Amino acid sequence: MIDPRGPFRTERRRSAGRLTYTAGMQPSRLFLPIVLAFALSACLAASAGASVGGGGVPVMVTLRWDGYRDTGTLVQTDAGPRYDLIRNDGTPERLTPDEFAARSLQSQTVRAPLERLFNVSGAIGIAWVLFGLAGQVVFTGRMVVQWLISERRKESVVPPIFWWLSLGGSAMLLCYFLWRQDIVGILGQSLGLGIYVRNLVLIRNTARKHLAVDPEASPA
Repeated sequence: MIDPRGPFRTERRRSAGRLTYTAGMQPSRLFLPIVLAFALSACLAASAGASVGGGGVPVMVTLRWDGYRDTGTLVQTDAGPRYDLIRNDGTPERLTPDEFAARSLQSQTVRAPLERLFNVSGAIGIAWVLFGLAGQVVFTGRMVVQWLISERRKESVVPPIFWWLSLGGSAMLLCYFLWRQDIVGILGQSLGLGIYVRNLVLIRNTARKHLAVDPEASPA
Protein backbone atom coordinates (compact mmCIF):
# COMPACT_ATOMS: atom_id res chain seq x y z
CA MET A 1 0.00 0.00 0.00
CA ILE A 2 1.42 3.41 -0.95
CA ASP A 3 1.93 5.83 1.89
CA PRO A 4 -0.04 8.99 0.91
CA ARG A 5 2.37 11.07 2.94
CA GLY A 6 5.23 10.35 0.51
CA PRO A 7 8.88 9.72 1.45
CA PHE A 8 8.74 12.41 4.11
CA ARG A 9 6.33 11.75 6.94
CA THR A 10 5.78 12.82 10.51
CA GLU A 11 5.52 10.23 13.26
CA ARG A 12 4.20 10.70 16.78
CA ARG A 13 6.14 9.24 19.66
CA ARG A 14 5.42 9.33 23.40
CA SER A 15 8.51 9.66 25.57
CA ALA A 16 8.67 10.47 29.31
CA GLY A 17 5.00 11.47 29.36
CA ARG A 18 5.41 13.96 26.52
CA LEU A 19 4.14 13.68 22.96
CA THR A 20 6.84 14.55 20.43
CA TYR A 21 6.94 14.60 16.65
CA THR A 22 9.86 13.25 14.69
CA ALA A 23 10.40 13.56 10.96
CA GLY A 24 10.97 10.29 9.17
CA MET A 25 12.36 9.69 5.69
CA GLN A 26 12.67 6.67 3.46
CA PRO A 27 16.07 6.92 1.70
CA SER A 28 15.24 4.07 -0.68
CA ARG A 29 12.66 6.26 -2.45
CA LEU A 30 15.24 8.98 -3.04
CA PHE A 31 18.14 6.76 -4.09
CA LEU A 32 16.80 5.80 -7.53
CA PRO A 33 16.10 9.38 -8.73
CA ILE A 34 19.57 10.46 -7.62
CA VAL A 35 21.23 7.58 -9.50
CA LEU A 36 19.16 8.32 -12.61
CA ALA A 37 20.12 12.00 -12.45
CA PHE A 38 23.83 11.18 -12.25
CA ALA A 39 23.53 8.67 -15.10
CA LEU A 40 21.73 11.21 -17.27
CA SER A 41 24.40 13.84 -16.55
CA ALA A 42 27.15 11.37 -17.48
CA CYS A 43 25.41 10.50 -20.76
CA LEU A 44 24.98 14.18 -21.66
CA ALA A 45 28.62 14.89 -20.86
CA ALA A 46 29.77 11.94 -22.97
CA SER A 47 27.63 12.96 -25.92
CA ALA A 48 28.85 16.54 -25.66
CA GLY A 49 32.44 15.36 -25.63
CA ALA A 50 31.84 13.21 -28.70
CA SER A 51 30.30 16.10 -30.61
CA VAL A 52 33.20 18.39 -29.71
CA GLY A 53 35.74 15.86 -30.90
CA GLY A 54 34.25 15.40 -34.35
CA GLY A 55 32.47 18.65 -35.19
CA GLY A 56 35.42 20.98 -35.71
CA VAL A 57 34.84 22.85 -32.46
CA PRO A 58 38.08 23.91 -30.70
CA VAL A 59 39.12 21.45 -28.00
CA MET A 60 40.84 22.63 -24.82
CA VAL A 61 44.20 21.02 -24.00
CA THR A 62 46.16 21.23 -20.75
CA LEU A 63 49.85 22.11 -20.81
CA ARG A 64 52.65 21.81 -18.26
CA TRP A 65 55.30 23.71 -20.23
CA ASP A 66 57.66 26.34 -18.95
CA GLY A 67 56.98 29.72 -20.52
CA TYR A 68 53.43 28.82 -21.67
CA ARG A 69 49.99 29.24 -20.22
CA ASP A 70 48.34 26.16 -18.74
CA THR A 71 45.71 25.76 -21.48
CA GLY A 72 45.68 25.76 -25.27
CA THR A 73 43.24 24.83 -28.04
CA LEU A 74 43.22 22.17 -30.75
CA VAL A 75 41.57 23.57 -33.88
CA GLN A 76 40.79 22.22 -37.32
CA THR A 77 42.24 24.28 -40.18
CA ASP A 78 42.40 23.85 -43.95
CA ALA A 79 45.91 22.45 -43.53
CA GLY A 80 44.85 19.99 -40.85
CA PRO A 81 44.65 20.04 -37.05
CA ARG A 82 46.75 22.65 -35.28
CA TYR A 83 47.52 23.51 -31.66
CA ASP A 84 47.09 27.17 -30.71
CA LEU A 85 49.19 28.03 -27.66
CA ILE A 86 49.91 31.26 -25.82
CA ARG A 87 53.17 32.14 -24.12
CA ASN A 88 53.23 33.79 -20.73
CA ASP A 89 53.99 37.14 -22.36
CA GLY A 90 50.83 36.86 -24.51
CA THR A 91 52.54 35.83 -27.75
CA PRO A 92 50.43 33.28 -29.70
CA GLU A 93 52.02 30.24 -31.30
CA ARG A 94 50.57 27.59 -33.62
CA LEU A 95 52.06 24.09 -33.79
CA THR A 96 51.44 21.07 -35.99
CA PRO A 97 50.69 17.74 -34.27
CA ASP A 98 54.27 16.59 -34.88
CA GLU A 99 55.68 19.81 -33.46
CA PHE A 100 53.38 19.57 -30.46
CA ALA A 101 54.45 15.98 -29.80
CA ALA A 102 58.13 16.87 -30.10
CA ARG A 103 57.72 19.85 -27.77
CA SER A 104 55.85 17.70 -25.24
CA LEU A 105 58.62 15.08 -25.27
CA GLN A 106 61.25 17.79 -24.85
CA SER A 107 59.40 19.33 -21.90
CA GLN A 108 59.32 15.93 -20.19
CA THR A 109 63.05 15.30 -20.59
CA VAL A 110 64.14 18.71 -19.30
CA ARG A 111 61.97 18.64 -16.17
CA ALA A 112 63.48 17.94 -12.79
CA PRO A 113 62.80 14.58 -11.11
CA LEU A 114 60.44 16.22 -8.60
CA GLU A 115 58.48 17.86 -11.41
CA ARG A 116 58.12 14.54 -13.22
CA LEU A 117 57.05 12.86 -9.99
CA PHE A 118 54.33 15.45 -9.32
CA ASN A 119 53.48 15.81 -13.04
CA VAL A 120 53.92 19.59 -12.89
CA SER A 121 56.38 22.16 -14.15
CA GLY A 122 57.94 25.02 -12.26
CA ALA A 123 58.08 26.05 -8.62
CA ILE A 124 54.41 27.12 -8.60
CA GLY A 125 53.25 23.66 -9.63
CA ILE A 126 55.40 22.03 -6.97
CA ALA A 127 54.03 24.43 -4.35
CA TRP A 128 50.46 23.53 -5.30
CA VAL A 129 51.15 19.81 -4.99
CA LEU A 130 52.77 20.32 -1.59
CA PHE A 131 49.73 22.34 -0.54
CA GLY A 132 47.47 19.49 -1.66
CA LEU A 133 49.58 16.95 0.22
CA ALA A 134 49.35 19.08 3.36
CA GLY A 135 45.58 19.17 2.98
CA GLN A 136 45.51 15.40 2.65
CA VAL A 137 47.61 15.04 5.81
CA VAL A 138 45.17 17.24 7.73
CA PHE A 139 42.18 15.41 6.28
CA THR A 140 43.62 11.99 7.19
CA GLY A 141 44.79 13.21 10.59
CA ARG A 142 41.19 13.66 11.68
CA MET A 143 40.78 9.88 11.76
CA VAL A 144 43.97 9.43 13.78
CA VAL A 145 42.86 12.03 16.33
CA GLN A 146 39.40 10.48 16.61
CA TRP A 147 40.91 7.03 17.11
CA LEU A 148 43.34 8.21 19.82
CA ILE A 149 40.61 10.02 21.75
CA SER A 150 38.33 7.00 21.51
CA GLU A 151 41.09 4.74 22.81
CA ARG A 152 41.70 7.11 25.74
CA ARG A 153 38.01 7.15 26.70
CA LYS A 154 37.52 3.43 25.98
CA GLU A 155 34.51 4.18 23.78
CA SER A 156 33.85 5.40 20.26
CA VAL A 157 33.42 9.17 20.26
CA VAL A 158 33.56 11.93 17.64
CA PRO A 159 35.16 15.02 19.24
CA PRO A 160 34.68 18.53 17.80
CA ILE A 161 38.32 18.58 16.64
CA PHE A 162 37.35 15.84 14.16
CA TRP A 163 34.99 18.21 12.35
CA TRP A 164 37.47 21.11 12.47
CA LEU A 165 40.19 18.97 10.88
CA SER A 166 37.67 17.73 8.34
CA LEU A 167 36.71 21.29 7.43
CA GLY A 168 40.30 22.53 7.15
CA GLY A 169 41.58 19.55 5.18
CA SER A 170 38.57 19.53 2.86
CA ALA A 171 38.94 23.26 2.11
CA MET A 172 42.62 22.79 1.26
CA LEU A 173 41.89 19.81 -0.97
CA LEU A 174 39.08 21.70 -2.69
CA CYS A 175 41.49 24.51 -3.59
CA TYR A 176 43.99 21.97 -4.89
CA PHE A 177 41.40 20.16 -7.03
CA LEU A 178 40.21 23.48 -8.43
CA TRP A 179 43.77 24.19 -9.54
CA ARG A 180 44.05 20.69 -11.00
CA GLN A 181 40.59 21.05 -12.61
CA ASP A 182 39.64 17.64 -11.21
CA ILE A 183 35.84 17.42 -11.31
CA VAL A 184 35.75 14.24 -9.19
CA GLY A 185 37.69 15.84 -6.34
CA ILE A 186 35.78 19.11 -6.62
CA LEU A 187 32.39 17.42 -6.30
CA GLY A 188 33.54 15.16 -3.46
CA GLN A 189 35.02 17.91 -1.32
CA SER A 190 32.22 20.41 -2.04
CA LEU A 191 29.60 18.06 -0.62
CA GLY A 192 31.68 17.33 2.47
CA LEU A 193 32.21 21.00 3.30
CA GLY A 194 28.51 21.55 3.91
CA ILE A 195 28.32 18.51 6.18
CA TYR A 196 31.30 19.59 8.28
CA VAL A 197 30.02 23.14 8.69
CA ARG A 198 26.57 21.89 9.68
CA ASN A 199 28.01 19.60 12.37
CA LEU A 200 30.05 22.45 13.82
CA VAL A 201 26.93 24.63 13.92
CA LEU A 202 25.02 21.90 15.76
CA ILE A 203 27.86 21.51 18.27
CA ARG A 204 27.87 25.27 18.90
CA ASN A 205 24.10 25.37 19.37
CA THR A 206 24.25 22.46 21.82
CA ALA A 207 26.96 24.18 23.84
CA ARG A 208 24.88 27.36 24.04
CA LYS A 209 21.89 25.40 25.29
CA HIS A 210 23.97 23.79 28.03
CA LEU A 211 25.17 27.21 29.17
CA ALA A 212 21.64 28.62 29.20
CA VAL A 213 20.07 25.76 31.15
CA ASP A 214 20.91 24.80 34.73
CA PRO A 215 22.69 21.43 34.41
CA GLU A 216 21.21 20.23 37.74
CA ALA A 217 17.63 21.06 36.85
CA SER A 218 15.53 17.99 36.11
CA PRO A 219 13.00 18.01 33.28
CA ALA A 220 9.44 18.55 34.35
